[in-house]
Amino acid sequence: MLNSTGIKSQSNNSRVSNSSYQVSGRIINKTDNTPVEFANVVLYSVKDSTPAGFTATDESGKFNITFKNEGEYYISATYVGYNKLESKTFKIMPDRKNVTLPDLNYGRKR
Repeated sequence: MLNSTGIKSQSNNSRVSNSSYQVSGRIINKTDNTPVEFANVVLYSVKDSTPAGFTATDESGKFNITFKNEGEYYISATYVGYNKLESKTFKIMPDRKNVTLPDLNYGRKR
């Protein structure tokens, strides 16, 4: 289900700990829609800008971050030769434990 920000949310009815949340997505090149491999991806809390988790994209440009606290977050991605990329903010709540972001389009530095 997509909410008003275009972010897909999923209710999680499986046996996952109440303190386990997940955000996933894909980073693609804005010019040719190819995956951006091995970009650094950091999940930040909007409240105080502290990092809540990090990973790198895989060969398909996909990432998945598991973290412990609900709240409002955003993703920041960096890669050599590209501008810094930041997602729109999104909320993690007990009834919305898994968030799949829409594709994030990355542009090269000029």
